[in-house]
Amino acid sequence: MTEENEYNASSIKILDQKEAEDKFSWIRIEELSRKYSVPKICIERGFEASRILDMSTDHYVDKYLKGMDIPKNLELEEVYRGLI
Repeated sequence: MTEENEYNASSIKILDQKEAEDKFSWIRIEELSRKYSVPKICIERGFEASRILDMSTDHYVDKYLKGMDIPKNLELEEVYRGLI
């Protein structure tokens, strides 16, 4: 290994819960599945539909998991159905 590629203790970063959820969606999916008693596959599809549309997963979470009274996103629903 060259010096610039050297792996040492400073190469390790411990993520807090929020950073880990942001970096690894599967952690957030697991947590949301437990919290809202929704199968992981459904949340995975919602996240994938959001990714395809290049939008935040917040709308999916707020509308379909938290049940907030916000307008539907018909494009998100269409892409979600296409993933089933």
